[in-house]
Amino acid sequence: MWQGPQRQTDEANLSASSQVTNPSYDDDAPIHQINIEFLRQITEDGGTLLHVVAANGSNENYRECAMMIHEMDRTLLLELNNNGETALDCAAKAGRIKMVLHLLHLERSSQRLPSDVAREKEIMKKTSGEWETKLHRAVRQRDAGEFDRLREEDGGLASVPDIHGVFPLYLAISLGYSDMVEELISTFRDNLSYDGPNGQNVLHAAALRNADLTRRIGELNGNLRNNADYSGGTPLHFAASVGVTGTTISLLDGDRSNSERRPDKKGMYPIHIAASVGVMDPIYSLVNRYQSCATLRDDVNGMTLLHIAVENGKHDVVKFICRKPTLIFKDTLNMKDNDGNTALHLAVKKRDKSIFGHLLGNRDVELNHVNIDGYTPLDLASKMKVEHPFASPQNPTEWMIRALAHSGAQFSPRRHDEFIDTSNSGKKQEHGMKLAESTESVLVASALIATLTFAAAFSLPGSYKTGNSKEGTPALGSRYGFKVFLIADIFAFYFSVAATFSLAEYGNRRNVDPLVRCVYAQRAVWLFHVALKSIIIAFALGVSVVMWEISLSAIGIVSIATSVLVLYGNVPLAQDFRLLWVMYHRFGFSRSWDLHPSTSSHLGWTSWRLNNFVATLGWNLVKLFWAYGLIFVVAYIAQLKQKS
Repeated sequence: MWQGPQRQTDEANLSASSQVTNPSYDDDAPIHQINIEFLRQITEDGGTLLHVVAANGSNENYRECAMMIHEMDRTLLLELNNNGETALDCAAKAGRIKMVLHLLHLERSSQRLPSDVAREKEIMKKTSGEWETKLHRAVRQRDAGEFDRLREEDGGLASVPDIHGVFPLYLAISLGYSDMVEELISTFRDNLSYDGPNGQNVLHAAALRNADLTRRIGELNGNLRNNADYSGGTPLHFAASVGVTGTTISLLDGDRSNSERRPDKKGMYPIHIAASVGVMDPIYSLVNRYQSCATLRDDVNGMTLLHIAVENGKHDVVKFICRKPTLIFKDTLNMKDNDGNTALHLAVKKRDKSIFGHLLGNRDVELNHVNIDGYTPLDLASKMKVEHPFASPQNPTEWMIRALAHSGAQFSPRRHDEFIDTSNSGKKQEHGMKLAESTESVLVASALIATLTFAAAFSLPGSYKTGNSKEGTPALGSRYGFKVFLIADIFAFYFSVAATFSLAEYGNRRNVDPLVRCVYAQRAVWLFHVALKSIIIAFALGVSVVMWEISLSAIGIVSIATSVLVLYGNVPLAQDFRLLWVMYHRFGFSRSWDLHPSTSSHLGWTSWRLNNFVATLGWNLVKLFWAYGLIFVVAYIAQLKQKS
């Protein structure tokens, strides 16, 4: 290796320094035969040989010497001289920045320590803010012309990290500078470090960037695929965490170490990492290459990739597993974790209707597995409903109970009285109070609707008649649309007043029993919804009557907007159509959707409307449109009477 003048001078200084301070040191002895006690307290201030080397130089020879001393006695890094200084402190005091960074890397590597912000700030104070080498700066600035000059000054500069433990090649890859990567490889060759911070190597960084860099680094040093960082993560774990297209398959090509079956320190395999963040490319690559990954369970909770995707709400992963037209995932669908939960159990617990629908829509998903507590998915959903007695029927749990019941799910064989929590009465009090307190916004909104509709009744759309016997009456009063507007305004006023009264008198008064408050709060919400529907119709018909002879396009816009608003947020109807979609995917039209007698009895669904899905759908349609229908019918009757 070529040695510049400065390096030769540093070697002479180092040799002279060791000879003067320790005459007993045998220069001709092999390094493994040297008594390590000779390394300690060789200077007047109690410093070790590592203190001497650190303070006297920072070029490649000094760093190599420091490395050899460290390998002989790893405790010397933390050894203090009589001034309370470590070797790193001496290097910083002498302005040996590269030596500081080198010793910091040795300190982290020997103790497997991650980057520490407090420690880095402390060192930056000692180095007057210096935290990286000139080569790092050249990489950041993409100044490849500096590389040859820096190599001549210090051939080992590419093996010196910055204060965060980032080496030049790792930096170039993490920034995505492919041109700098190639220049570093061609300039520094064998002196190039492939290491990175926190026990990583450059392949970890490449796996986060793109497939080309991953493939290039893998060709240079294929063994990097097997190296794990301090958290146990291999490059394949990193690739699985971001899912850049092509990186996973690039790592799998030529891999002979079964890295796809290597867990990190949390017991997670690469496919579990991919499922947890919801990226699809690693899952495609791993499952197509190694089908056994589909049933691989993590080492801590015994979860498959499907469990983890459900737990983390990753819809695309669940949809892919449930819809893939192969037998790869058939066993995965019903596998249990260490708590005995299938993916369907977890979907019920998460109350995610979309994920639940994907699972239930797959006919291979079995509905009646029990977990370690003896609960089926229907048990869990029903238990959640019991624990929240005043929950809205629009909540996901209610829909899941209907979907499971109509799909043929069963309750576990246990007495119903044991299933009900004995503390349910106390929970009713608590939930009742919370529900009553949450309706303050309804009180304000209903009062506002009452005010607006009262004002609208005396400032009707259109002008008033003048100069005849009907002077002062609405000019548009003979039109059917005007009567619809007036009836809707009346409905909105009276229903909003009733809602306001229910809340003001009973719902929000603390001296009223919480259960009574809850009943009136629920009633007020229903009244408010009717008032809201009525004011929507009042506005639409008011605009239509006024603009009828002026702009039909404006009427069309109002009609479309009103139709969308009528359907918007209608959760029961949306749930019914979602249930139709799920049932079609699971059964087609091959079975009746009526409930089993034991299930309907357990749920307390004794009426024909609750037992029959078509009846339930029809009832929900009636609840949606009855107010609108009543407004138009009353207005039509008024129109007929006027004509007669």
